[in-house]
Order: sequence, then C-alpha cells, then structure tokens
Amino acid sequence: MLNREDILKLADEIKVEKVDIGNNKSMYLKEMTGTERDNYEQSLMKFNNNNKVTMTMENARAKLLVIVISDEEGKRLFKDADVAAVGKLPARIIDISFNKAQRMNGITKDDIEELVKN
Repeated sequence: MLNREDILKLADEIKVEKVDIGNNKSMYLKEMTGTERDNYEQSLMKFNNNNKVTMTMENARAKLLVIVISDEEGKRLFKDADVAAVGKLPARIIDISFNKAQRMNGITKDDIEELVKN
C-alpha cells in the first residue's frame, strides 16, 4: 500500500513517448498531469449569457498538443499562447499527434460526450 509520499512521487513518473510524424521526423509527447487535464477540458467549455455551458471544439486538437508536445524529458515546448500557431501545422501531423495524445492520456469519445452533457 502506498503512503502519502509514495503517491505524491508518482508525479515524477509522467511518461514521455516518441511519435513518428512521417518524413523521417518525430516529436515527443508527454502524459498530462491532472491539473493539465482539467485545464484542457475547461478550455473546451464556453459559457453563454444564460450561464449555460456549451462545448467548443475550436482549436481543440491544438490546445491538447500545446500541453503534451515536449522534449524527451517531458518539459513542455509550447506555451498556452501558442495554440493558434500549433493549429497551423499540417492536419496530417496534428491528427497523428492528437490521436497518440488521446491514447496516452485516456481521452475517449465517452469523455468528450460527458463534457458536452455536463
């Protein structure tokens, strides 16, 4: 059974994986922390004038990639302000990277549907 310190040390075990994006090029993607996941999910929510929450998919892939693209040690390469620039990458690269990031971080269609419902 893990104690408090052991559990908190798990934060040091964020996985980083190399992803082939074609043309003999690759990049690293990292797992998100719980806080990063919450911030990502919140970035997909939009509040209207009646305080009703709707889902916005605007730059959803780029928002995730900005969080998970990293160096080989798991340090983020982009800042949140880089979403628009990352969104301009070729769709092929975004799709390859986004699909891998979803798998690494356990983001499923059910998760997205749950966000839309709530």
